[in-house]
Amino acid sequence: MAASDKHGLDSIITLHKQLDDDEDGNIDYAESDDFLKEELKYHSGTEKRQKAFHQNNDMHISVKELWEAWLKSEVHNWTVEQTTEWLINNVHLPQYAPNFLLNKVKGANVPRLAVNNANYLGILGIKDPIHKQKISLKAMDVVLFGPPNGNVIHS
Repeated sequence: MAASDKHGLDSIITLHKQLDDDEDGNIDYAESDDFLKEELKYHSGTEKRQKAFHQNNDMHISVKELWEAWLKSEVHNWTVEQTTEWLINNVHLPQYAPNFLLNKVKGANVPRLAVNNANYLGILGIKDPIHKQKISLKAMDVVLFGPPNGNVIHS
């Protein structure tokens, strides 16, 4: 897995470890379902997210598969403007929009937000622990399960 985006790959590896409860190197359906319900607090509507995550009924997702899926995802290709729009309209933290624009946060950077990278969040001026957690959870959702439902991110 040669990656030109080392920070992104490291973040995807960290996310994979968070979901792989039994540490067998794969995320199975039960592990991703637990994550949706326990971490992201989804108690209904998980089927669509599961289908997006376990594409082609692949019930065991390796780090390599997660990385490859991320590189092909719509979110990965978001522009700085689309990522900032997500921050404003889906995360509901518009006060950080100028920092996202200034630091050119694009879709490829979202995994770093998902793993709550303290250094990166500090650069973005995000100090409030509640805001860090909110950004992290929303970022995990779009990295793993795709763009938010019902809210089109315009290009």
